[in-house]
Amino acid sequence: MKKHKKLTIGIVSVLIIIAVIVAIVMLTNNGEKEDNTKTGKTYGIDSLEEVYNKLKDTKNYLFKTILNDENYKNISRNDDSLKVEIADEGNNQTYIVRNGNTYLLTEKNQKYYEYNNNTSMLGDLENKVSDLLRNNFTEGTENIDGKQYTFQEYEKTATFLINFKKKYDNYNTKTRFYFADGNLQYIRTYVGEVQQLLKVELEFNNQKESYKIPANYTK
Repeated sequence: MKKHKKLTIGIVSVLIIIAVIVAIVMLTNNGEKEDNTKTGKTYGIDSLEEVYNKLKDTKNYLFKTILNDENYKNISRNDDSLKVEIADEGNNQTYIVRNGNTYLLTEKNQKYYEYNNNTSMLGDLENKVSDLLRNNFTEGTENIDGKQYTFQEYEKTATFLINFKKKYDNYNTKTRFYFADGNLQYIRTYVGEVQQLLKVELEFNNQKESYKIPANYTK
């Protein structure tokens, strides 16, 4: 009887241990899935055409291009509403498109300017990518900070430059789009011998609101 009781306790203990291990594995896997969704790095995108299709089909995205902490451009879209945040060495501006109008917000004096019946910025990102896709490109691979990326290179374009102050001729430019882990990761623009490398953060279906003018801004 004692042996039988010990055997039963042993089996139960083993089952409990197995259940705990399974639970830990499931929680870990779920955590990984949630993290991938949150960071937006697993959309299966490995070409500029796929970026365009995703932008066009969802009309709900966050597209960040970051040079450094003081120079970046964030584009957020939720159907017919849009917000574009531009940081340029401490001179920050925000554009908001909503209800068929466009608003320019200046952070320095906390004022906004209204442009009625103007939604021209709404599909600006999609249009830029669409225009690029009409051109030929070359493909290759490149190592950035110890990681290998595939890229598509387009000649005579500097569409994604941000906060670039010098004059330039498009004939002396080219742009590379770098892909890894199922997403667009970097954009590098060449202007002659000068290069600008932007980190890209791209997420889809993460915008939940219609962008509003902060209450502390005046007209």
